[in-house]
Amino acid sequence: MKFKWKLLRKAKGILLLLEIILSLLAFSLAASRGFYFHPYEAWCMFVWVFCFLLMLAILVLQVTLLYLFLPIKWKDFTTAMAMLCTLMVLSASVIYSVLYVCWDCITAVAVAIVSFLCFLAYAVDTVIVKRKRKLKSKSGYLSNLPGFLGVLESFVACILFASVGSYFTANAHYFIHPALKWCVFVYAVCFPVTVLIIVLNISPLIRLLCFAFDKAAVIFHVLAVLLYASAVVLWPLYGFRNHPRPSECLHCSWDDLVVVTVMTVFNLIFYLLDLYYCFKAFMHR
Repeated sequence: MKFKWKLLRKAKGILLLLEIILSLLAFSLAASRGFYFHPYEAWCMFVWVFCFLLMLAILVLQVTLLYLFLPIKWKDFTTAMAMLCTLMVLSASVIYSVLYVCWDCITAVAVAIVSFLCFLAYAVDTVIVKRKRKLKSKSGYLSNLPGFLGVLESFVACILFASVGSYFTANAHYFIHPALKWCVFVYAVCFPVTVLIIVLNISPLIRLLCFAFDKAAVIFHVLAVLLYASAVVLWPLYGFRNHPRPSECLHCSWDDLVVVTVMTVFNLIFYLLDLYYCFKAFMHR
């Protein structure tokens, strides 16, 4: 068993270095093609830089043992970051492949290949981390379904921001409608609160709160479900109104409407599930 754990730690270190190198390589190759400030391209570039810096910081903290002085549950934090980076790099790989790869774009093809390899490294890392936590039979917030739902909600919100930004970049006049502004407000309000809940659950700060955190979490998730339910109705109702799909639409802005609609439905489902688990935890306190 000890020999197995040594191999596991060695594999984890190699994966961490691979993640750092591949994230930086994907960003460097993409940057060499030029940057056009499109929201989807900005998202991809942000993902590779964010994951590179995050994994580099984790590596430095682990090697120097400085993580022992941080006021967070380190294992829970690294579990969450592995899951989040896996989802983020997957989204960047798919988006970049669909929008920027062509038969004559050799550099773009190389970016897509490197990004998918990076996703594979993160996916294996996530499996190893989850397996390691299970073998040690210690479960934290992010090792369980409620924590994973919080990560999913945050990730989907980021996709929503990129898609909304892409849509309104091409259709600025549509932003005038109050219903669409309300939907953007819903996404913008729920995202930081969800991130805050994750941070509080993996840090000792939760003990310093002067109110019942479980009760507050239930109230927030009820509000989040109601807000997202309104967005699920309003976004397609007013987004698609008088805006049919163009006859010649190859990755046009109309597709952003579809992406936002689908992602809004996904987040409503995730918040509903999260509400169920929060209410269940509150009732069994």
